Amino acid sequence: MCYRHFEKLDDDVKKMIQWRKDRNIPQIQLAEMLYVSTATISNMERGKRKLRPEEKQRLLSYMDSLTFRG
Repeated sequence: MCYRHFEKLDDDVKKMIQWRKDRNIPQIQLAEMLYVSTATISNMERGKRKLRPEEKQRLLSYMDSLTFRG
């Protein structure tokens, strides 16, 4: 991913990308967690779509549960 592109992303999306990559979670698995398509995750990570409040809430829930598990 281009650094300049990453800097323009919403902070929530930046956190999502970093969390996903740190845990080697593929886009398809994250899409399943958030009940969206893989294309939606791709669009978020490219700055073409924002993270909706309900998606953010689900993401935070998964981040907390998977972070505490190790």
